[in-house]
Amino acid sequence: MREKLQRFMIGRYGQDELNRTLNISALICIVLSFFIRPFYYLALLLLIYEIFRSLSRNFAARSKELGHYKEIKNLLFGTKTHKIFRCKNCHQQIRVPRGKGKISITCPKCKHQFIKRT
Repeated sequence: MREKLQRFMIGRYGQDELNRTLNISALICIVLSFFIRPFYYLALLLLIYEIFRSLSRNFAARSKELGHYKEIKNLLFGTKTHKIFRCKNCHQQIRVPRGKGKISITCPKCKHQFIKRT
C-alpha cells in the first residue's frame, strides 16, 4: 500500500508552507463552524484547494503561488529581524532592522524620506 502511494505521488507537488497554512486555516474554520455555520463551507473550500495544490503536477504555477504567498506574508508581518515598509512615492519595498525605535527612512529609489517606528 505504501509503495502504491509513493508511486502515485511521484511527479506531484506535495506539501509546502502555503498548504500547511491552508490546513491550519481549515481546522480553525471547522472549529468556528460549530458556532457559525458558513465557516463550514469556507473550511471545505480551503481543504479542496489544499488537496488540489498538493496533487498538482504544475510545479511552475504552484511555485508562483508560493512566492506570492511568501511576499504577502513578509509584507504583512516582516521577518523576525527586519520590518518591511513601502515608499509612499514609488511603492518600493524597503527592509529595515527591527527594534531601532522611530527612524527616518530614505527610499533608495526616489530618495523620499519618511519616519516610521521599527
